[in-house]
Amino acid sequence: MSQFQATRDPLINLSIQINDGQAVFRYSKDGEPCHGNVEVYKAEAIRYQLIDTPDLVQFVGVGFLNPFNGNINSVLIEEGGRVVTINDLHKTAGIIKFQLILKYADHSVWLISPDPQIIDRED
Repeated sequence: MSQFQATRDPLINLSIQINDGQAVFRYSKDGEPCHGNVEVYKAEAIRYQLIDTPDLVQFVGVGFLNPFNGNINSVLIEEGGRVVTINDLHKTAGIIKFQLILKYADHSVWLISPDPQIIDRED
């Protein structure tokens, strides 16, 4: 069993609505609104799941500003694009800035989320 299979936490839910031509991103965890950031104290699989979002919207990837810092091991698109998992090895403390990348199945345009962060904390 890999270090990422032992737990499936944290899980962040993401709802995307289009209002007046603008994408509105709303994050929640355990039913409570949140900013989408995650604090990590050990190697973790961080999951973002689409909820209350049209079925045509799917995750296609994650873009990182600092992808080669040794913390992010992999990104997996799962459940038909409804879930993205970011595997963080937690090798060094620091902030990992990224954006979730999504697409509408019937459009050639992609959506880019506001900037959530993974904050790797010291043990």
